[in-house]
Amino acid sequence: MNSRSIKTIEEITSAKRQKFVSGDVQLAEFFAAVRTAHGFAAEAPYSLSNVDQDGDKIQITTDNLAAALAQLQADETFCIFYILKIILESMLHLSQQIIMLLIGKNLKTIPINDGCQLEMQ
Repeated sequence: MNSRSIKTIEEITSAKRQKFVSGDVQLAEFFAAVRTAHGFAAEAPYSLSNVDQDGDKIQITTDNLAAALAQLQADETFCIFYILKIILESMLHLSQQIIMLLIGKNLKTIPINDGCQLEMQ
């Protein structure tokens, strides 16, 4: 079976990454490819959601991901979004300090979503 490209775009930085996997990719290999593409630790958890034809994000389970991979193996294209669920306390503390500095200087803060867009073709 042909190889497939996993293309990722980080929502925060807009950094683009690409990883190739076999067309008959299994779940473990898929998870490893996503983690490798973004430099996540092997144990780093993240959630997955499927994007339907209307562009709505729908949370999916591991079982549902297996079905989505079956779509991939049938040469269909699908998109999933995932959000890294790890928030390190030190990073949170640093963010709070930066926000306090921005507020102290009367600057506006911009809300940031901590997710990534992932497209497989």
